[in-house]
Amino acid sequence: MPAGRLGARAAIPGLAGGWEPATLERLDPSCGGCCMPVQRPASYSTLLALLVLGIASACGDDPGGPRTPAVVEPLTPSPISATAGTSVSLAVRVLDNRGDPMPGVAVNWTVISGGGTISGGASGPDGRAEAVWVLGVQVGEQRAQASVEGAGSTVFTVDAAPLTTPTITSIAPAVLRPGITATITGGGFAANPAENTVTVAGVAAAVTAASPNELTITVPDADRLPCRPTGPVPVVVTVAGARGSIDHPLEVATRRSLGPGESVLIADASAVRCNELPNDGGRYVIAVFNRSTVLSSTSAFRLRGASGSAAADQAPAIADVAPPAADAMVAAALLARQPASHVLASGPQEELQRALRERGAAHERMLALNLDLLRRVGPRRPAARDAAGVAANARIAAAVAASAPPAVGDTVRFRIPNIDSANLCQNPIEVVGRVVYSGTRAVVFEDVDAPLAGRIDSLYVKLGEEYDNTIHRIITQYFGDPLKLDPATDANGRLYMLFSKVINDFNGNVFAFVFSGDLFPRSQCSQSNQAEIFYGSVPTVLSDDPFDFNVSSNAWYRYTRGVLSHEVKHIASFAERISRNGVAEEEWLEEGTARIAEELLMREILGFIWKGNTTYAVGMRCVIFVRQDPACAGTPYGMWSAFVGLGDYLEQNETSTPLGRPEGTEDFSFYGSAWALVRWAVDHTASDEAAFLRALTQQSSLRGVANLEAQTGLSFGEMVADYVLALALDDRPGFDPARSRLRMLSWNLYDMFTNLHEVQPHAFPHPYPLVPRAITFGDFDVSVPTLRAGTASIFELSGAQTGPQTIELASASGGAPPTTLGLHIVRVQ
Repeated sequence: MPAGRLGARAAIPGLAGGWEPATLERLDPSCGGCCMPVQRPASYSTLLALLVLGIASACGDDPGGPRTPAVVEPLTPSPISATAGTSVSLAVRVLDNRGDPMPGVAVNWTVISGGGTISGGASGPDGRAEAVWVLGVQVGEQRAQASVEGAGSTVFTVDAAPLTTPTITSIAPAVLRPGITATITGGGFAANPAENTVTVAGVAAAVTAASPNELTITVPDADRLPCRPTGPVPVVVTVAGARGSIDHPLEVATRRSLGPGESVLIADASAVRCNELPNDGGRYVIAVFNRSTVLSSTSAFRLRGASGSAAADQAPAIADVAPPAADAMVAAALLARQPASHVLASGPQEELQRALRERGAAHERMLALNLDLLRRVGPRRPAARDAAGVAANARIAAAVAASAPPAVGDTVRFRIPNIDSANLCQNPIEVVGRVVYSGTRAVVFEDVDAPLAGRIDSLYVKLGEEYDNTIHRIITQYFGDPLKLDPATDANGRLYMLFSKVINDFNGNVFAFVFSGDLFPRSQCSQSNQAEIFYGSVPTVLSDDPFDFNVSSNAWYRYTRGVLSHEVKHIASFAERISRNGVAEEEWLEEGTARIAEELLMREILGFIWKGNTTYAVGMRCVIFVRQDPACAGTPYGMWSAFVGLGDYLEQNETSTPLGRPEGTEDFSFYGSAWALVRWAVDHTASDEAAFLRALTQQSSLRGVANLEAQTGLSFGEMVADYVLALALDDRPGFDPARSRLRMLSWNLYDMFTNLHEVQPHAFPHPYPLVPRAITFGDFDVSVPTLRAGTASIFELSGAQTGPQTIELASASGGAPPTTLGLHIVRVQ
């Protein structure tokens, strides 16, 4: 073996300090080339160790045998002096069993103590393997090891000096935003990313790369950062307990710059939480809307705000000097145009309000029974209808012509469904009706036992004539044919109206109703009269009193005119859906469209037009001043019921909804709010009002929200967001919306309600029934415990602005907002 082959210091177990190399001499050729090292005199133990190494190195292997790693030789002096948290380079050489450098050997690099990380590779061509040891931030001794399987290991030691305090000199980019990558430049950082802690506005940011002078971070997501106005926030780097910080601009909120009249609808869950208004002196109305379609669903939320300094946004702030408070605006306008002498006594109107609400409760119960019957019996109707030959239009016309209607004076026996019974198809009440009017489309009957029998025939005739000349045309043009199933019922081409005190005597003050069971054969509903019938109550006193429709003949006639349109619309809806084997409509939409039928009749009577922005003077005054103004004599109640319901909804807009009566409540305001929603939808999405309403009524497979979405092309969330703001802002003085969908095109609600408040302050206690929650620029935190599906909370933001203003929508606990909630912001000034 050549001399000097073992020239490196090697660690020999049991031999302290290793051994010095010496010239090798061949001892005995007969041993096959075995050699023994010769060394200066040494102790016995030293000599023994040398003998072991020599034998292992020179005699133990066949020079032509396999090479194996034998020694891990340190090349980096140890101990090493370095600063904690920095990196140092390490190197070793792997020698084989012959003492030659051995390439391609895997070296296992590990940190023994002190923390930090180490990464290195295998040995290269010269047997050298290298690693980078990123020291931990611990001060004092730190140890790392390089080891090779079967060859032992070597240990390196570092005496780590304390880190300097982290310093930040700059951050890029100039403005931090949620989720982006940013670079922090400075000093005193740990080279191991995990040894650095970075917070932005107090929220931990991920450190993805590190060196002593630079950190790469990912800014936290928006839902983790506080919703604050754009501006400087502390960015803090902490290493081994030492902190360095700097303030740097952070933009979390989405900037919403709106001109007067402009609005932004925010439905995306990722964008709804944090928004920012510039410091431009505006005044805003904000709707938090609930797009859930489940009537029982409610959400709690918080609306929070924060204001930045004016330096962050240099637009001038404008103090809240105009417009004045809503009540003051309304009072001033009304004082200028209507004398106080027009205020009516409260007694009759308050009683009327109460009676109308009772009627609503009774009617809702009856409609629910009708719809339930349709759902249970309706799908089996087509077989019976087909047997009657509905498809043969020519034969139908001939049959109608051949079926002579009953003549005036004739009597007919009827079965009035017992609506106090649990089953409307059982236990009917039989009465005899006398024909008072027999026309082209209607036959009017009075119960022979009515209190005023034979004394108000003229009123019955007027009702029959109005149906023949106006109401039937309106219903068929805008909704559908109430006689669609007539060939399968009584085949006489007539609607029957039966007026009886039996209806007065039912529980709940029902006034009038229709019964879907009458459209089915008695084999399916044993009570059925197999005819299209309107059941009405009767007056009990001859009187010209215009308001007490429970008693007075005059008030009864006024009220029945609108109710007749409403109820016959139900018949048309039932018949059209049964004829198509369709599903029954949802209650709220059925009632909303029935109120439209009342509205269409009032158009004919009072002369207002579609999308005509009808005012109080045109659309309501004569309903109220029917006694004071001779020109108003006989005017129907018209839209009174609709506006009573709408006013009730607007006064409790967070807990009421157009989607129906919440279970366990006596809230029937949906009669008004559902009407207004359908009216809004028609006005803004229909090119043909009648075609829209027919499609809505005659739909066979969709119902409720899905039906309305299909006809409008809008999502329910879009409708709710725009519709409730339209109710809040319609014709507000000084406000001109950039989007027409923030208006009620057919009605001037501001004019209507302010006048109703003026003439009937007890019935309408607020100048405008929807009073927004008032909030001022700056910091605020408003909790709303209940926001029902299909409605919205309304806020008005005003005051002196000192900087950009954030609007944060959060859950009741301050976290992410409920997923069904959205935000709609409109600048009103």
